[in-house]
Amino acid sequence: MASSRGLAIAALALTAGLAQGSPEESLGAIARRDRERQQRAARRAKVYTVEDLQVRGRKPQQATAAVAAGEDAASTSDLDRERDERRALEEKWRERFDQARQRIKEAESRAWRTVIRPVLVGGTASGMIAGKAVIVPMEVREFVETEELRAARKALEDLEEELRRAGLPPGWGRER
Repeated sequence: MASSRGLAIAALALTAGLAQGSPEESLGAIARRDRERQQRAARRAKVYTVEDLQVRGRKPQQATAAVAAGEDAASTSDLDRERDERRALEEKWRERFDQARQRIKEAESRAWRTVIRPVLVGGTASGMIAGKAVIVPMEVREFVETEELRAARKALEDLEEELRRAGLPPGWGRER
């Protein structure tokens, strides 16, 4: 008695044979041709197991990505080194941007000045019904853009342009 799997294969083969082959072709010939086709497909596809990946000395997720890209164990160390170098480069750029922003903040804090300005107090404009308006000198803090602040902002703009010309990701210049 034939198994259900065998019957399904025979039915599939018969259907495929009627569609492709001649009416005289036997089921055995159709099954043989189908087996050969499957073997050719199996030879093309390489199957990697977790053991294969662990032999290469990596975690399965890392190794799966590397195998999918067609890399070997030697190129993995190169990739790790390149990734570490890129992280170090990114950290250097971020540090440069942090320093430039810090210089701007310091220059802004020094750009505030305390000045004495005349302020009009009294009169009908201030809500007083009787009385005269009086000019009173008052201390006021005002922001004065200094040359130091302009230079710090220009340095940040130049750094952004340098990052752009280097072809590096613009995100490296953003605040964290």
